[in-house]
Amino acid sequence: MNKEMLLNNKLPIVTEYDDRYENADIMEVLRQAENNDPAAIYELAYRARKGEGGVKKNIHKSMELYKKVLEFQRNICAMYRLGRSYRLGEMGEENKAECVCYFEAATELGDPDSAVQLGLLYEFGDFVDKDYDKAFELYSMAVKGGRKDAYFYMGEIYRYKNRIGEAVQCYNLAMENGNLSAALPLGWFYEQGIGVEKCEEKAFELYQQAYEDGNPDSIFYLGRMHYLGKGTEENDAMAFCLLKEASEQGYKIANCFLGSLYAAGIEGVIEKNSDVALEYLSDVTEDYESDAWYIKGRIYLSENNMDEARKWFSKAAEAGNEEAAEILEKMPEQGKSIEELAEDGSDPYAMIRYTGMVLSDKEKGGISKAVDIITRAVELFPDNLDVKEMYARIMGIEGHILSQIGADEDSAVSLKKCLDTIDILKYYNFNPEAVRKIEVGACMTYGELANRNDMDDLALEMLERTDWKKYPYAAVLAAIIHCRDVDRYSREIEKDIRFLCQAVQEDNWRNENERSKAYYMISITYAYGIATITKNINYAYECIQKCAEIDYSMAEEELKKYSVSFFGKITYKG
Repeated sequence: MNKEMLLNNKLPIVTEYDDRYENADIMEVLRQAENNDPAAIYELAYRARKGEGGVKKNIHKSMELYKKVLEFQRNICAMYRLGRSYRLGEMGEENKAECVCYFEAATELGDPDSAVQLGLLYEFGDFVDKDYDKAFELYSMAVKGGRKDAYFYMGEIYRYKNRIGEAVQCYNLAMENGNLSAALPLGWFYEQGIGVEKCEEKAFELYQQAYEDGNPDSIFYLGRMHYLGKGTEENDAMAFCLLKEASEQGYKIANCFLGSLYAAGIEGVIEKNSDVALEYLSDVTEDYESDAWYIKGRIYLSENNMDEARKWFSKAAEAGNEEAAEILEKMPEQGKSIEELAEDGSDPYAMIRYTGMVLSDKEKGGISKAVDIITRAVELFPDNLDVKEMYARIMGIEGHILSQIGADEDSAVSLKKCLDTIDILKYYNFNPEAVRKIEVGACMTYGELANRNDMDDLALEMLERTDWKKYPYAAVLAAIIHCRDVDRYSREIEKDIRFLCQAVQEDNWRNENERSKAYYMISITYAYGIATITKNINYAYECIQKCAEIDYSMAEEELKKYSVSFFGKITYKG
C-alpha cells in the first residue's frame, strides 16, 4: 500500500467516526457489513480490535477490516488506526515502516492525530530521515486542527534548537491544554533558571505534577529535590522511596544518591550499610562517576581504610571533584597510623577519626580520652569546622553521660560547650542535618537536667529547641512546666496537649514510662479543663486507665477520684 493509492480521488472522504452501528446488535452489523456498508465494516473492525460487542478479539482480522473500509472511502479514522497498529508492531516488527504511508495519507486529509504521529516519526528519525523542521510543521498543523496538546511537541523542537523562550511558551500552552508532559522540561528550566527566573519551588511543583501524571522520568527528579531540599524541605525518607523506584525502573542516575543514603542510613527507614552503598555507587551513569568515587572515598575513610579512600579520592579529584582534592591534601601521610598522627597533632582529620575510635573502645580511654583528643584538636585547629562538629558531638555525649550519673553541674558545662559550638556551625550552615541531630539530643538532655533542677525558663528554652517527634517526652516536660502557670501559658498548654494526644498513639517513646506520663498529663488537663482545654471527663478517664495499664502506681491516686455508676456514667471529684 502507498499514499497515492490511499488518496484515490474517486472515493468519498470521511473525517469522523460514523456511529450508526455503535449500539447495534452484532447480527445487524454483520448483515450490513456483508452488504458492503463501510460504517458497519468499521464497527466490526473496532469490535475485533477491542474484543467486545459479540466479536472475539483479533488484531489481524481488525486490520483486514480497516483495509476493507478503505476500498469504499478515504476514511481517516481507519487510516490512523492502521498506522498505529503498524507503528506498534502489531502486524509484525518487520512491517513497522508501513505506518508512514497511512499517517501521511490521513495527515493530507486533515487528521491532526495522524499529523502528531507523523511528526514524532520525523522528530526521532523512525522510518524517515530525521527532520526537526518537518516535525515542527506537522505539530503546528495538528495544533491548528484542534490538537492543542501538541504545543508540547512544538516546545520540544524549540528546546532541541536552543530557542528556550519559545519552548517555554509552548510548554505553558501545552499545560494549559491538559498536556502535563510539559511539566518535566518546564520544571528543569525553573530549577536551573534557563529561559525563566530561577524558582526551585516552582520546579518542585512542576515535577510533582509530572509525577502525579504518571511520567516515569519525573520520579528521579522529584526524589533528587527531596534529597537536596530544593523547592521543599529536605526529606531523606521520601527521597529514598522515589530514588529506589527510579533505580528499579532502570534509571542508574539515581544510584549515586542511593549510595549516599545507604552510606549514612536513614533513621526508621534504612540502616547504614556500606556494602549496599558501594554496590549502588559502582553502577552509576558517567555523569555521576566522580561523585560516586568521592562518596566511596568517604565510606572507606570512615572505616579507616586509607589505601582505598586515597584511591577513590584520587580518581574523583582527577575527574575535577574539588572536595575530593581538598581531602586528599589533608589525608595522613602513608606509613603513619591514625593514632600517631592524632597524638602528634599534625592532622586534624586524623584527630577526628581517632576521637571516634577511642570513644567506642574503653581500653583506649573511652569518652574521657575522646574529650582530651578533640579538645586539643579545637585548640590546634580553631577554624576547622569538621573539628568543631566532632567537638560538639563529643561534648553532647559527655553531657548526657554525666547527666545520667547525676553530675548535673559538670553535665551542664559540657552541654553548654556543645550548644555554643552548634551555634557557630549553624551560622556557617555547616553540615546542617548532622548538626541538627547533635543539637536535638543535647537540648533534650539539657532540658531534662534543667527541669529536675527547677530552672523552668532554661528547661523550656531547651525543650523548644529539640525535636518533639523524635523526643515526645519533651512535650510532657513542657506541659508540666506550663501547667505551673496556667494564666501565662494557656496557649502553650493547649499546644502541648494536642501534640501529646497524637504522640501517645505512635512509637517514638524511649520507654513506656514516658508514654504513661503523657497519658497522665492528658488526663489531668481534660479532667480539670485546664487553660483552653475543654473539660472531658470520659476522655480523661480513658487516658488515666491507659496510664495505669503501664504504671499503676503513677495513676493510683488519680483513679481514686473517679467513680462509675451502674449505668456507666463517669464522675470526677478532683
